[in-house]
Amino acid sequence: MGAKVGYSAAFFGAFLSLKMTGFDAALGGAQTPETILRLRLILTLSTAAWAVLAILLLRAYPLDRARAHEIRAALEARRGRV
Repeated sequence: MGAKVGYSAAFFGAFLSLKMTGFDAALGGAQTPETILRLRLILTLSTAAWAVLAILLLRAYPLDRARAHEIRAALEARRGRV
C-alpha cells in the first residue's frame, strides 16, 4: 500500500513539474531553453529538498552506537548468535 501511494505521489509530482515548466508534448525533444532550465531547476531543488528532509528525519531518529548494540544484543538473545 505504501509503495502504491509513493508511486502515485511520484507520478503526480512529475505531472505538476511538467505543467509548471510549460512542457509541450507536441514539441517532443525540441523544448524551449526556458522549459529545459525550469525542468532542471525543479529536479535539482526538489531533490535537495527531499535530501534535507531525509537528513532532518534521520537526525531525529534516536539511534546511536550504544542503542545499536542494545538492539543487536536483544536480537541475538532472541534468535541466537548470527
